[in-house]
Amino acid sequence: KAALQPQIEAWIQEMSSLIAAKSSTPVQLHRLRLVDAKTTSKAKLELQKDGSLLASGTVPDKDTYTLVVELPAEPVTGVRIEVLSHDSLAERGPGRASNGNFVLTQILGHVSEHKDFRNHTAVQFGTAESDFSQELFSADGVLSSIENSGWAIAPKVGRNHQLTAYTTQPLIGDNTKYLQIVLDQQHGGQHVIGCLRISSVSGFDPVRALPIGVADAVRTDSAERTDQQRAVIAEHVASVMPETATIAASLDELQKNAPVAPLLPVRVIGPAERTTRVLHRGDFLQPAEEVSGEVLSVVNRHHPLQSREVDQPADRLDLALWLVHPEHPLTARVTVNQVWAHLFGRGIVVTQNDFGVRGALPTHPQLLDWLAWQFSHDIKWSRKTLIKMIVMSATWRQSSHHRPELQEIDPANRLLARQRRVRVEAEVVRDLHLAASGLLSRRIGGPSVFPPLPPGVAELSYANNFKWTTSDGENVYRRGMYTFFKRTSPHPTLINFDCPDSNTTRLQRDTSNTPLQALVTLNNEVYAEAAQALTRRTLTEGGNDDRQRLTWALRVCIARIPAESEVDEFESLLMKSREFYQSHPDDARKLIERHPAERVTAEENAAWVATVRMILNLDEFIVRD
Repeated sequence: KAALQPQIEAWIQEMSSLIAAKSSTPVQLHRLRLVDAKTTSKAKLELQKDGSLLASGTVPDKDTYTLVVELPAEPVTGVRIEVLSHDSLAERGPGRASNGNFVLTQILGHVSEHKDFRNHTAVQFGTAESDFSQELFSADGVLSSIENSGWAIAPKVGRNHQLTAYTTQPLIGDNTKYLQIVLDQQHGGQHVIGCLRISSVSGFDPVRALPIGVADAVRTDSAERTDQQRAVIAEHVASVMPETATIAASLDELQKNAPVAPLLPVRVIGPAERTTRVLHRGDFLQPAEEVSGEVLSVVNRHHPLQSREVDQPADRLDLALWLVHPEHPLTARVTVNQVWAHLFGRGIVVTQNDFGVRGALPTHPQLLDWLAWQFSHDIKWSRKTLIKMIVMSATWRQSSHHRPELQEIDPANRLLARQRRVRVEAEVVRDLHLAASGLLSRRIGGPSVFPPLPPGVAELSYANNFKWTTSDGENVYRRGMYTFFKRTSPHPTLINFDCPDSNTTRLQRDTSNTPLQALVTLNNEVYAEAAQALTRRTLTEGGNDDRQRLTWALRVCIARIPAESEVDEFESLLMKSREFYQSHPDDARKLIERHPAERVTAEENAAWVATVRMILNLDEFIVRD
């Protein structure tokens, strides 16, 4: 736009001179020859002697009228829609709603050489005007795709009205033969048009044909034109100039398809005061003496807070500002320690919940200080940047292989001379199985889901008052973070893999290794189904022979190229499984029930499922090694 500034100024000069000279050809209306008229509902559009179309039959809640007409010889610079009153309509219309109104939500146009419009070009409308518009339902609304916009005419029902939509460029009948007008009516409540007539407009008003906002900016005197209006004019000129039109169109398309910003609505507590009382023995029906809001006395005793308002006591916002003040190191130190513990399985300060005199001393105090300073000052409290910084460090990228020379110096690996082996959290164990099998739903957000639960578990909840109804569709395969958590009856998979029961607050998680965990991943419905689905992937994508497929499956699960000896072990298991299922076909069919593979026998499929199930139960699959 900066490079186009001379052309922009020249364009403004030209439009201003046209306005001053009132250089426009007389606007004329032309009756159009109707070729076809359709509705998306069961309503009918019947052609009347005066060229109008009268709707009859079913009165739909919403509808779309598609009208095809022949283009006249004169250049078409607009389309006029007349809505007409009629005795057959409630309140004489022109709408079919009980009050006689309608809402035309959008007008779309297309031109083509063929009646069926198999190849067509969209018509660009610039502005629209009407003889009357209902409040909040103006004529310009029909050119918008925004929900709940459009044109309506209450309270002036029972009368004829008209709306004219002007094209940004004249439509020439020599190039195209047919014009399609789509009248979208999606407001609901049976607010659809009852009787209408369509005409073409010829003649040209250069300003009227401009898009919404551009015409107003051009009509405004240059001395009074705002920066926003200048920007609107520059955008328009850039979109029509040959050297930038293609770029502007591409940019507009990209902006339309841009991902939605990951913003969440936040509830803000207003400053309004309220009366708060002590509740006698916690009973809200027995309010006692009135109390006022104040900072905890233990905080004020050691670190008096300064209120941001003169002559007012410090409140929760003052406390929040104090917690993240640059001179307050504790918040940043605790936060970076938690992130470190999540990544390494152990914090720089082992007692994540206690940084006081009873807590453990940091193993690397200068590192903790440096990370806290970076977090609160240089990277402005960005957890994502903090995590990136840590995982790109040499400490993170070390091998986790045991080093015999450190056995006596640092047996617990407190000094991080090697990487630690860390098992994933309980919620992620199931996610890994679903991801490897290709079943995982990657949809983000939404309510909690109810994946399959072993029978009898839900009944263990308090007073047996909870019913677990298994979700359907892709909700069965949502990530573990979306699984509904019942404190009195948590999901057994989570408990077996050391997920806290949520009855008390826990910053740290224990990690155990029990036979129950292996039984869960071998026999639970979810993990059995994952083995079936991964088998189907392996037989389809893994290669042409057994060793290629086994290598592929191992790489999917352990993220490295397996050794030949490892492939040998699983190839031996595969051979034994084939022998077993060849003589037990009924067992084979049960094992592949949910996700059978194509183009292999049930016995062959079952042998692979049994083998893949062992691959999914490797310790390395759920442990970072």
